[in-house]
Amino acid sequence: LFRKFTISLHILTACTGVINSFSQQFQNGDKPEQYRAIHWTVQDGLSAYDRHAMIKDSKGFLWIGSSNTGGELCRFDGVTFKKYIPDPQKSGAINSDYIQSFEEDSLHNIWIGTGKGISRYDEKADTFTNFLPLIDTGSSSKTIVPFWATKDEVFCIEPGAWITIFNIHSLARKKLVQLSKRNDPGIQWNTNHS
Repeated sequence: LFRKFTISLHILTACTGVINSFSQQFQNGDKPEQYRAIHWTVQDGLSAYDRHAMIKDSKGFLWIGSSNTGGELCRFDGVTFKKYIPDPQKSGAINSDYIQSFEEDSLHNIWIGTGKGISRYDEKADTFTNFLPLIDTGSSSKTIVPFWATKDEVFCIEPGAWITIFNIHSLARKKLVQLSKRNDPGIQWNTNHS
């Protein structure tokens, strides 16, 4: 009998605690978290209106690129858009204003799939290293899409349905596999469109 009484007392105590908790929430008038939305436009420094690819890096910067011609790469710190404009005459500049995708490696460098290959942003030097596709397919598209990063490598899909790997320390590239035409996802896919 004493055991049944103890179990009943524990159940009653637990129910009272739950009811008390709910009543406190209603009395305090707790509101669900509220978020504010801000719309950024080209007047605020965004480089283009549509077709954006984005990534938030490990330092909290938002990288925004557009697959519209003339939509430069932007790095947003929450207040200002810093633009990276391609300049073939300037060493260390990004190679194209056509941005398809992003991937961050374990060294916190950003790999950017562009219309002229791939650009690797070195966050310490604030410069880019550019790579053309491994194979010239004769196509006008020279886009390389980075799609995965491990501790030491970045995996990319290149024209001709090649999956390649860049070593993030040496920047050496090697072929991994060529997909069949049936399994080729094409270069237009993107893992981080907005």
